[in-house]
Amino acid sequence: MYRLLPLLLSLTLLTAACKKEKNDPAPESPQEAAGPLEGNWKTLSVETVLYDRQGKLVGTYKPLETMGYTSYTITTTDIHYYNSKACPINCMVWSTPYVRTGDQLTCQPPAMSYTIRKLTATKLDLYLIGEYGLDGIPDMRTDHTIHLERQ
Repeated sequence: MYRLLPLLLSLTLLTAACKKEKNDPAPESPQEAAGPLEGNWKTLSVETVLYDRQGKLVGTYKPLETMGYTSYTITTTDIHYYNSKACPINCMVWSTPYVRTGDQLTCQPPAMSYTIRKLTATKLDLYLIGEYGLDGIPDMRTDHTIHLERQ
């Protein structure tokens, strides 16, 4: 019996080593799985959150349908903002160049910076951190999460 034990152990190891691997496809890279940032995006809603100077949450607001810009066109170098509510046809309101570093989009001149919170083939969430005193009460900061859908 003891002589068979090493033989059985050797056969088991040999069988495990020679076992045929499955032909599973290679996993997609995160960029391929997410889809490209570039394209035409329609604004679905905007969530607004208010913070005090200490970073304490002051209030949240119900998501709004849009806040000025109804769609965005993002190229590899620029973001174009459109507002179809202000014009009968989707008219461009303004455009800004940006630099992308990972999930960070820094607009030029560095007036604002978006963080990509979600990017799939059809959905994009951009987080915009507000600045104190620029849009409302001086001791409050208003941040926005912009939910977009690919057109």
